[in-house]
Amino acid sequence: MSVTGTPTPHAAPRRSPFAASRPVARSAVLRPLATGLAVAAAFVAVFLAALHHPTPHGLPVAVTGPSSSVTAVERGLDAAQPGAFRFTSYGGPVAAAHAVAARDVYGALDLGPAGTARVTLAGANGPGVTQTLTAAFTGAAAHLGDRVTVSDVAPLPAGDSRGLAVFSYVFGLALSSFLFAMAFHRSASGASLLVRLTVPLLFAVVSGTMLTAVADAGFGAVTGHPWAVAAISAAISYAVAASTIALTRLLHGAGIGVAGLLFIVIGNATSGGALNWHYLPGGWRWISQMLPTGAGVSGLLDVQYFGSRHLGPLLLALGFWTAAALLLLVTLPALRLDMVHRRHAAEDAAHARAVAPAA
Repeated sequence: MSVTGTPTPHAAPRRSPFAASRPVARSAVLRPLATGLAVAAAFVAVFLAALHHPTPHGLPVAVTGPSSSVTAVERGLDAAQPGAFRFTSYGGPVAAAHAVAARDVYGALDLGPAGTARVTLAGANGPGVTQTLTAAFTGAAAHLGDRVTVSDVAPLPAGDSRGLAVFSYVFGLALSSFLFAMAFHRSASGASLLVRLTVPLLFAVVSGTMLTAVADAGFGAVTGHPWAVAAISAAISYAVAASTIALTRLLHGAGIGVAGLLFIVIGNATSGGALNWHYLPGGWRWISQMLPTGAGVSGLLDVQYFGSRHLGPLLLALGFWTAAALLLLVTLPALRLDMVHRRHAAEDAAHARAVAPAA
């Protein structure tokens, strides 16, 4: 029974659980669709362009022994794979073996007394290099009728039997630094310059130390010289994070895409971790060692296995990205403020010219 004059409440229409809760703009659907397709195309195109036909280019090697035999072997190797090897001369097998241990060359073939030959390699250069040089040197020695023995002066540790640990390590380090930089830029857009510079540095130091402990103590994969590995890891992380933040502040949303393309897509395809950078085609080899990921992979391998003899150019590449990012972060606010002042001055001048005739 209802009371006269009291409105009867009407039940709200039942909504389908699959119906939209609010209108969705077309751009909200199309933008992520386009972004996802662009990322997929970039990954596939770059990785296939760099790695679809791996062939050595200028792989540094040494051949020692009687001069006539050395000349014949070098000519035969060059004829079989033109441009694949770059030959360096050494006074004898001991000097050549030391060069392999220092990564001045990637492998050496000593044509000793009649019927014997010795191949010296460094397994730390990766299975691709090892297989290429073993096949080439064994074939050349067999052509001379020599019996071949192979020695490894820098073998891979048990925790990295396929030589992929450094690639996986640097990929994870670069990806985490890139994702941190994106999140930090959004959440701390109004922070002071000091905060924008020091927080990524803190992240780099902590992540570099933590990942070194995980890879070394946890898996025995990236082993030896933990403090040097942690320092290089922090340098890689800071170069990627600071450069991503700088590019994003400069180009806004497009900056994230540029940073992702450089440091995640191109950087990991050309890093030389999955396949030595000497196997990359054309300009990809030059790009490899200029990006933080490629310089980082080579630097970590150099520290772990080759006595840190070639760190200079690699640290210079990391320093370049860091210095460029810091310079941009420091100068960009002033440049933008100057542009604002110039625009305001131009607007004031235009307004003064407009009101001058009326006066």
